[in-house]
Amino acid sequence: MSFLYPALRFVGHQHWIPRGRDRFIRLFAHPGRNLDFPFEVDFFGARYAGNLANFIDWTVYFYGALAHNELFLMRDLATHLRQGGQQAIGYDIGANVGQHTLYMSLNLDRVVAFEPFEAVRSKITEKLEANARTNVMVLPFALGDENGSFEFYPPEGENQGTGTMVETARSADAAGARSDAIHVETRRVDDLVRAGDVPVPGIVKIDVEGYEPRVLAGFRETLDQARPFILMEMLDDTRREVGDEAGLRALLYDDIDIFEVANPRGRFDYALKPFDFEGSFEILIAPRGAVADIPALRARMA
Repeated sequence: MSFLYPALRFVGHQHWIPRGRDRFIRLFAHPGRNLDFPFEVDFFGARYAGNLANFIDWTVYFYGALAHNELFLMRDLATHLRQGGQQAIGYDIGANVGQHTLYMSLNLDRVVAFEPFEAVRSKITEKLEANARTNVMVLPFALGDENGSFEFYPPEGENQGTGTMVETARSADAAGARSDAIHVETRRVDDLVRAGDVPVPGIVKIDVEGYEPRVLAGFRETLDQARPFILMEMLDDTRREVGDEAGLRALLYDDIDIFEVANPRGRFDYALKPFDFEGSFEILIAPRGAVADIPALRARMA
C-alpha cells in the first residue's frame, strides 16, 4: 500500500473534480475495512498524525480536512472579530480527535475544547503537543442543560465521531454502532462562564450528535451576553427535540440569521445558503445582519 494510498490521496486533493472522487477512493480504500495505516501529513501548516482506521483521520488524509467548509468559515469569522478589535475566542464542543481544535488553534487566539470521551480526547492533546500549540484548554467533560453525571454511548467502528448522549441516536450499522453506555461528567456553560472557568466565546462549534438542544439550554445566559457565531449540525434527533424552526430559535439569542453552510461542488471552500429546517445539515447562526456586513461571508452567500 506504500504507493496506493499516496496515489489515492493525490486524487482526493484534486478538489476541482466535481464528482466521482469519493467513489473511486472508496473502491480501493473503503473506510469500513479497518485500514491500519498510520500517517503524518501537513494540515494547513501543522503536523497531523492519524490512522486510516479512524474515519476523521481517513478524511483528513485523502481530502485534506473533514468539514472544510466549517473550518474556512471559522477562519473568516476569526478575522472579522480581530478587525473589530476583539480577541477571536472559540469553543469546540464535541471536539473528538481534535481536527477542528487544531485548526482553530492555528486561526483563533484562544480555544476551549470540550470532549468527555478519553479515548479520543487523548488524540487532541497529542496533536496540540506535536505542534506546540499552547492557546487551547482541553476540558474532560460534556456540556448540557444540567450539571451531573450522565450516560454517554461511545462509538464503535471507524467513525469515532458518532459517540452520543442521545439514546435514540444509537444504531446497529457497522459505521456507528454504540456499545453500552458509560457515565461522563456534564456541565452547563453558563455556570462555567459565571465562575470564570472559561472565557466568553465569539465563535462556537457544536457537534454532539443530536444533543445540541441540551447544550444550548445550558448556554442561554452566555448566548444572550456574547451573541456569538454558532456552527452546529442539524440531525434528526435535534429536529425531533426542537420541533420546528421556531423551537430552534427559542433556544438562541434574539435577532438572528440562520444559514446553511454548504460545500460548493468542485471547490475547496464554503457557501452560505438559505436555511431549510427540514433539509439543512450544517448551519451558521449569526447576529442579524452580521453576515452581510462581513465581505468574505457576503461573497459566499447564495
